[in-house]
Amino acid sequence: MDELLKTAEEAALSVKGVASLTGKRITLGKDKDQALVFDVYLLAQYGSRIPEMAWNIQEELKKAVAATSEAEIAKINIHVQGVSFDEKE
Repeated sequence: MDELLKTAEEAALSVKGVASLTGKRITLGKDKDQALVFDVYLLAQYGSRIPEMAWNIQEELKKAVAATSEAEIAKINIHVQGVSFDEKE
């Protein structure tokens, strides 16, 4: 599981518009069918388009997990905790 979390963090941070991960960073659980459920907590960079950024995080995370694991993903929830006015945190 630690490897999946590291992979998920790298994927999320690679997306344009993500300033940093916050607090819980990324949590990983399973649904009733044992498929993975990711919760990503982040700060968005000022001026980024949040819906587009969230979609891109989901897509990058799916690709990254598929490349390293055969686990099925049920959900990827994006939690924008705030906006960063700095260039990159």
